[in-house]
Amino acid sequence: MFGRYYREALRLVDEDARQAGEKMWGAVTALVKLHAARRGVPVVRWDHGKLYSYVVNDVEEEHREPFKRLLATADVLHRHFYENHLDRNAFKSYFNDVSRLIEEVKRAIGV
Repeated sequence: MFGRYYREALRLVDEDARQAGEKMWGAVTALVKLHAARRGVPVVRWDHGKLYSYVVNDVEEEHREPFKRLLATADVLHRHFYENHLDRNAFKSYFNDVSRLIEEVKRAIGV
């Protein structure tokens, strides 16, 4: 699921910022859930609170900060999908930050 959402976000970034941002949010939440599933934590019906709580309470301490930054930064893109509140430069800045953080987290956890 993570890979599919991530590829779609990258494909859509220049043609539909709102959809690209929402796909990126989906990729991030799928990456968090992948981490949880690998640790044997059930991931059915997670809301925002469960995502944030898992990252703060259950992600290994050495990976916690990148996960926290990733989730918080991606949440801006998720809000943009509903609010359309970012101009093009702001959107690209957040999108690029999320892409960089995804790659950092993937390396850290071996995805």
